[in-house]
Amino acid sequence: MIHIELDLTDIDYERVVNEYLPVAQAKLDEKGSSLGPMLAGGAGLFRLAPDSMKDRLVAELLNANNEKITEELEKAAEKRGIPGRVRNLRASVK
Repeated sequence: MIHIELDLTDIDYERVVNEYLPVAQAKLDEKGSSLGPMLAGGAGLFRLAPDSMKDRLVAELLNANNEKITEELEKAAEKRGIPGRVRNLRASVK
């Protein structure tokens, strides 16, 4: 087994918000939650948040999508002649 460390820097927080905020809002709307409409102004509030809070949100999104990310990493490695399985993909903030 090989252990790999990765630091993700220069995150485009604006793109993250534009990508995921509408999805979260739609899911809340589907459930009839009153929080959905409140998220409409969330992008502006998110811009004012400190980077440490933004980093935590991105880490949570990475963890929530770890299955898809793992799949893509395995495909990329296989394509380059390094077949294997990715285990324990977990994002955290330093």
